Amino acid sequence: MTTPRTATSTHKRMRRQCLARDKSSGLTHCPICGTELDYETPERKPNKAEADEIVPYALTGVTSTDPDDWQTLCAQCNQRKGSKVTPTRDVTVNLFPHSCVW
Repeated sequence: MTTPRTATSTHKRMRRQCLARDKSSGLTHCPICGTELDYETPERKPNKAEADEIVPYALTGVTSTDPDDWQTLCAQCNQRKGSKVTPTRDVTVNLFPHSCVW
């Protein structure tokens, strides 16, 4: 039986780092919907702060170790976002770089 992706040490470490970074920087509201984030609740409530990969695992096949690829969202927005690329911070995501060479 394989370990679920969210149970790997890499995913847990990045999730902890993202939440700690955003909590210490003063992020108090979800950047998408504006709901006040709850960093303390262990239960999955709509306003629980959750770490989210901006470029999701579903598109890359690997858990990102780049802190800039992680953002904190409320549980409701994180679930709604799913495997879509939705940066909420000033992050440049270029999944399909193009060339200007003709």
